[in-house]
Amino acid sequence: MIRETLPSPKLTIDDLKGRNYECVEFADFIRLTTCVRQFVDNLVVDAYQFTVLEPKELAYQILNSLLSFVVVAPASLQAPIVTPELQSVAHEFSKLSKRQRRNSSISSASKITYSDKAEYLCKELRPNFHRNVLGNMNTVFSFCSEFAHVGYVPTLISSNDSGGIFLGGNDDCYLPSFENLAKLRHQLLRECAFFLSDIYLPALMRTTEALIAQQSRKKAGSRRDICWPTMCTS
Repeated sequence: MIRETLPSPKLTIDDLKGRNYECVEFADFIRLTTCVRQFVDNLVVDAYQFTVLEPKELAYQILNSLLSFVVVAPASLQAPIVTPELQSVAHEFSKLSKRQRRNSSISSASKITYSDKAEYLCKELRPNFHRNVLGNMNTVFSFCSEFAHVGYVPTLISSNDSGGIFLGGNDDCYLPSFENLAKLRHQLLRECAFFLSDIYLPALMRTTEALIAQQSRKKAGSRRDICWPTMCTS
């Protein structure tokens, strides 16, 4: 996402007149919005796993991903990750119906969709940095999905030719399409920063605190189990 949100190169009037630049095209908007959609989706999925901290929930996510992957991926891509043990687990998982996979001996899934997980996170984490993080996150996800699915309106708007109008000064020139893409980059990057600070980081902190507390309890328990010579009683 960092690469797709980098600012466009500075151009001069001579660059534009000589067409010494790459035009902003529909594909540029597609790449930007697709990577932002992936960022938001993965942020919600990972934050959800951090928050629930349940092995069977993680197993469901991994095994579902694995089944989708192995159907299409060539053997050369599967070789680094697919082991006989993993194949055996995936085979057993594939025998289950979709409903059974959500509540089996090896997997569980109380929240399936992006929207369910996003709503759960906002209720659990109670974000307070952004006044409407759930609404904005859903709006950004929906907006970017329209581009990713090549919706009618995004295709029409972002494919429109501005007729070669130049804006700016002699040493800092740009086309309307450049400005549209730049504004969209800024707005989406700003929103993603809010999502990161209000959802992902609190979920990560929550998990870290839980793991540290768990380790502390284990260490305290092991110390209590030690019977020092001077303290042992007959």
